[in-house]
Amino acid sequence: MNNNFEFLRAAGEYDYSNLLRHARFNGEERFDRTGVGTNAVFGVSWEADISNQFPLFVRKSMPWKQTIDELKWFISGGTNYKQLPERTQHWWSSWADDDGELGPIYGKQFRDGNGVDQLAQFLDGIVLNPFSRRHVISLWDPKEMNEAKLPCCHGLVIQAYVSNDDELSLQMYQRSADLFIGVPVNIASYALFTYLVAAATRTRPKRLRIVFGDAHVYRSHREQVDEYLARQWRPAPSLKIDDRLSGLGIEALESFTEDDLELIDYHPDSSIKAPLAV
Repeated sequence: MNNNFEFLRAAGEYDYSNLLRHARFNGEERFDRTGVGTNAVFGVSWEADISNQFPLFVRKSMPWKQTIDELKWFISGGTNYKQLPERTQHWWSSWADDDGELGPIYGKQFRDGNGVDQLAQFLDGIVLNPFSRRHVISLWDPKEMNEAKLPCCHGLVIQAYVSNDDELSLQMYQRSADLFIGVPVNIASYALFTYLVAAATRTRPKRLRIVFGDAHVYRSHREQVDEYLARQWRPAPSLKIDDRLSGLGIEALESFTEDDLELIDYHPDSSIKAPLAV
């Protein structure tokens, strides 16, 4: 194995590619809500050490700025897609009502989960009692998900773990996973979230693990998946967070901007367009 291969394996793209290949060729053929159809597997996972390499995948160009936009929107408590920058609004417009509302989705649950600011509580807990086993956010409120235009796919359970060396790891459960379009963005978003939480709590990012329920490749993505899998490996990037966010708690997550994030040596292959199944 060459050094680039080992580098990519450390950043998680090798394991992601294996998961994508497994669902594409071994997944059960299923009908689904969108009418497109999928090849699906159940109860699989992805994980990576993100302490040195950042899992923004490189075998296709990734929408990094839009990923930042969406995470900032979630953190702000937003539920109207028109609150997003124009460059990212199309990610959510297909599900919203005429006024742009999506119901009590991610932002509502992060900042007002049954009356609790879950994000602020999460950060305070990591600082005040780092070894607690109760560093948990749940974005799945059974009552409110019935009112959501698209019930939360990811973040059903988010749990943090702080090691004796002040290293922060995160595990997340995702009920529904569009492996080609959605999952690479979900991975990058939760990796960025881990980095921001680490900065806010003066810990260091270590590992990210995501457990998927229904992990699927849409039939309309098969050719794109094949193209992706045929591409050559490339070195992974790294990410640096500005020191100004260190120890700021919830203020760090509420105030961060693109300028606080330095993505280093990101040289992806070209983008691969695929239709969104809605």
